Amino acid sequence: MYHNKIHVARSREEIADTHISDLPVSTVYYPDDEIGLLDIWLVLVKRRILIFAVFTLCVVAGMVMLMITKPVYQSRAVLEIGKVIVVGLIEPRDSLAQRVREDYRVDDTSEGPREFPIVDSVGNEKNAAGNTLTITTKAYDAEKAQAYLWQVTSKIIEAHKSTYEKSLQETKKQIDYVEAQYKAYQAQVDQLSRSVKALEKHDAAQAALLTLEKAKLIAQQPDLVDKRIKLSMSMVEPQSKPTRLVRNPTLPIQPIEPKKTLFLILSVIAGIVLAVFVAFIAEFLGKAREQLRIMRREETAP
Repeated sequence: MYHNKIHVARSREEIADTHISDLPVSTVYYPDDEIGLLDIWLVLVKRRILIFAVFTLCVVAGMVMLMITKPVYQSRAVLEIGKVIVVGLIEPRDSLAQRVREDYRVDDTSEGPREFPIVDSVGNEKNAAGNTLTITTKAYDAEKAQAYLWQVTSKIIEAHKSTYEKSLQETKKQIDYVEAQYKAYQAQVDQLSRSVKALEKHDAAQAALLTLEKAKLIAQQPDLVDKRIKLSMSMVEPQSKPTRLVRNPTLPIQPIEPKKTLFLILSVIAGIVLAVFVAFIAEFLGKAREQLRIMRREETAP
């Protein structure tokens, strides 16, 4: 190509007298500067051995990397946050998720890389209930990933169990108070009944007043009974329930990393691209050396 340009330049000097050199540069056409599909195909055919060697090297390197890369397993669990009817959820889901992320440095490398096993993700899945939380862990061994997730979820359940039991104790105290109040009212009603019976013959007016007071106490008893029933019902499911697992930590069968099929496909694609690139570089360098030899011969020619 370079030789052709030298030849064209000399031709211009030879025909300068014919005034062709007065034409605009843009009108001069250089067909030798074009690279067609046939030229590309010829380069690929010429360098086929090099292309095959580079492609094979890339694929083999990818397979070796796949063999030496440790498989990563992921375990998954779904946690249902407990609730007490009096206070609602034991811990708001967003608050719990953030706390777990901070405790286990999820997506946080500010203090350096984390060592496996790790908590990989904490969040809620699409269309999940408002009181559920999905937690996943990663490890180089399937059983270790599952065991670590059991450890993480058990710690949450134990912490919530203490809060849940305290809430139930407070509710039980309210029930005891209502029952004591009901018994006190019943005792007053019984006392008033005896007093009314004793005064009916001697002091009818006083008996009537006591009867009225007795009626007021009796009227209050149904409200106490209703309150006691509601408090008792609030202590049982589904109104109140502890935090628990609705999906136990899974024991993964297949690793999630590396993805063998994707890894091999990328190795093949990278091998093809790199092989073609190396082939054209080799062709360019070959032509450059050839042009340098031609220039040197012309410079040394008499």
